Amino acid sequence: MIDQLGREELIGALSRIGESLPRKVKVFMIGGGAMALRGEKVATKDVDIILTTDNDMELICESIRNMGFHHANRIPEGCEALVDAEIFEGDDRGVRFDLFLRRVCNGLELSEGMISRSDCYQTFGNLVLMLCSREDIFLLKSVTERNRDLEDMLILFRKGLDESLILQECAEQNNLINDQERIWESFLLVKLDEMEEEFEIRIPWKRRVRLVAEKLMIRALILDKVREGIGNIPEISKDIGIEDRTIRKISYELEKDGLIDIDRSSIRFHID
Repeated sequence: MIDQLGREELIGALSRIGESLPRKVKVFMIGGGAMALRGEKVATKDVDIILTTDNDMELICESIRNMGFHHANRIPEGCEALVDAEIFEGDDRGVRFDLFLRRVCNGLELSEGMISRSDCYQTFGNLVLMLCSREDIFLLKSVTERNRDLEDMLILFRKGLDESLILQECAEQNNLINDQERIWESFLLVKLDEMEEEFEIRIPWKRRVRLVAEKLMIRALILDKVREGIGNIPEISKDIGIEDRTIRKISYELEKDGLIDIDRSSIRFHID
């Protein structure tokens, strides 16, 4: 009995999936599985895969069932973020397949940027396996609550990351999902704080993430206040505790982006 898959076991499982598929299916692997295949960790318990179409999801699910896995009736303890995943568990081991249809953990979507940064690892029969980049895996792990994901983030951090790509993807996700209450830089910042505290390290680019997160938060707060009818700089400044100068600067940016209108005769903001 094993409770994790090493690189060779994982390749064997992927080969069996590919052999049973009736046509080509391209999948994007994230998480510990991708890290194990790259040699960044010894083994993984969870095999996380993103698919792009409903039909591809049906074919992969059927193939995994044929390997002896069964569909989980409940979300595993400590994995509440998997609310939107198709979860398959083995009868005699703790290995799990988590399958996502475009969106991961009810949050981040498989974006064009993620697709372009992924690498084709290998084709197993009819299974075309793409591995997402380290930066995208790092970001995807920042929206989960599993302790071992924090450990994986540390491994990826020590391997070396391009923080500009991570922030670029955060911005793309903000545009994709268009949800003012979800500021991905803020989720990421929380995880960076946890990493520094847990592992006693310093992440040199955390300040850059913090500045972006704070600015986006202020933008969201200003928009909320304008929707509530609070429409001038002193009122907004007093209500949210941010100095007038910052409110003025960000308000002009919001106007430039077409999100608010400023009546300069009365210096009041409104949303059409």
